[in-house]
Amino acid sequence: MNCRQFQLRMSEFLDGDLIGKPLTECREHLRKCAVCQRIFESCRDTIARFRRDAAGACPLPAALHDKVMHTIQSRRNSSRPASRP
Repeated sequence: MNCRQFQLRMSEFLDGDLIGKPLTECREHLRKCAVCQRIFESCRDTIARFRRDAAGACPLPAALHDKVMHTIQSRRNSSRPASRP
């Protein structure tokens, strides 16, 4: 796995959505690559900060929440490389 491949999968890695070979490859790359380690730690820390800040915030209206989640999923799907036959 190279840096680009790791960075394309980093969101899934952070979310705990990877299993098997992709998870192993991400862990191995992260162990070896200082650049990706810094990017990963920055993203992880930012997410943790947002979660802490959001814990005391007012909840989003359901329609806004659904729209944001739909946009995130659409962008995640469009950024994945096409699978090869």
